Amino acid sequence: MKLLARSSRALAVVITGAALGLGLAQTSAHAKTVVDDDDQTKTLQCLTRSGEAPVYPPEDLKRRLDGFYRIKLGFMASDRAPEVAFIFKAGSERQREEIERFAQSYRLPCLQPGERLEVVQEFKFNASDFGQIVLVKFFRTQR
Repeated sequence: MKLLARSSRALAVVITGAALGLGLAQTSAHAKTVVDDDDQTKTLQCLTRSGEAPVYPPEDLKRRLDGFYRIKLGFMASDRAPEVAFIFKAGSERQREEIERFAQSYRLPCLQPGERLEVVQEFKFNASDFGQIVLVKFFRTQR
C-alpha cells in the first residue's frame, strides 16, 4: 500500500489487489481509494471478496470493444453483498454483468452493526492493452 497524498480532510491510497487479498494481480488491476478520515480507511482496508476477478468477455475482446463503468456500492452489513447501482455504463451487457458479478462478491467484515458505507468504483475495459481490466477509482461518497 502506498500513501499518495494526505491533507487534513482526505487520504489517498493506492491499494493493489494483493494488498486487499483480492487476487487481482493476474488482471493487472489497481484501485485508488479516497476517504475522508482514518476510520473509513480502516474500514475499506478490510474489504474482501470471494470468487474470480472480472474476466474480459472473449467476444468483446475479439471485437476490441472497450468499456467504462461507474458503480455505487452500498454496504449495510459486514456479511452481506453490497447494493450495486450503475451510475454510468459504456460498453457491452457482458462487461456490465462481469462488473456486477465481481461487485457482489465484496464484503466488509469490519463494518460495525448499524453502520452504512457507500463508495463509488470505476472500471475500465481496455481491449487495446491485451484485454486489461483496470479498477480505476474507489472512493467514498458524500454523506
